[in-house]
Amino acid sequence: MKNKAFALVGSFVVLVAVGLGHVSLRYRVIRVGYALAEKLAERRGLEEENRQLRLEEALLRNPARVEHIARDQLRMERPDPARIRVVRPGVREVAVNADRTLATP
Repeated sequence: MKNKAFALVGSFVVLVAVGLGHVSLRYRVIRVGYALAEKLAERRGLEEENRQLRLEEALLRNPARVEHIARDQLRMERPDPARIRVVRPGVREVAVNADRTLATP
């Protein structure tokens, strides 16, 4: 009878330990699931923010917008073609006066 009671108590302890292990494992699985869902939501938010920032960048880089700001807000204008100088590698230009330049190799 004593052996039977000991076996019954031992079986009960093993079942409780297995049950607690199972509950602990399920709890960790649920925690990881919530963390994963949170990270996926964060990723979706970051992807949306990235999409909006790319759109904003494209709008800010629009050449018509840049030209409008340059003319209206900064009072810039296109240079006179006669004042444009082409720079080539290996050739130094020295300004002699406003009308002509002297090229030196």
